[in-house]
Amino acid sequence: MVVPATYIKLIRGTKLLYINEYTFFNSGGIGAGGFRYTCSSYLRRKCRAFAHVSRDDVILKMSNDHNHPPTKYMRTASGTRLLRINDYTYFKNCALRDGGSKYLCSSKISKQCKAYIHVSKDDIILKVGAKYISTLGGTKLLLLNNYTFSRSGLIGNGGSRYKCSSNISKYCQAYAHVSKNDVILKASYEHNHNPPVYTQLASGFYVKIAN
Repeated sequence: MVVPATYIKLIRGTKLLYINEYTFFNSGGIGAGGFRYTCSSYLRRKCRAFAHVSRDDVILKMSNDHNHPPTKYMRTASGTRLLRINDYTYFKNCALRDGGSKYLCSSKISKQCKAYIHVSKDDIILKVGAKYISTLGGTKLLLLNNYTFSRSGLIGNGGSRYKCSSNISKYCQAYAHVSKNDVILKASYEHNHNPPVYTQLASGFYVKIAN
């Protein structure tokens, strides 16, 4: 099946390949006059996803296995633009020094959520603040892409390693590294099961209602 390439152009004129809500930049030539495109987050997040595109704009080969979520936006009925990631929304809080923006969780005020995201002026996610939930038993869990992770040890510079909460019951190998100031440094998003379902009580604690 022939898959045509789709492109977008940034305000400053940069042409990017667009596949499944992810963007790729032209990183060099391949045989027969085609081009290799590398994920736009390669330098910042070491993402190795790539695509080969022929000179007549047909995708020849592709690895779309990213180590980060795509950058997506939505607008409310009143016209407010929100960043949307994994069914959570974030509002623009302030500008960053490099021209990007800081977004805070839309539940910051109502639920005191401290999750945040830094986005570059080119709409690339630069930094993701860790989001946690607390169970009735007092256990603190990392919540990432609707999956929960439990703390399993330390990493360099005072950070922590988290493993999927289903590591033992389902042998899931997904994990995340979080810095001492709660920034997600590295994560494996490949789970072998569906995410658990939690509900938040009026007390602020979370209870699992389905695996």
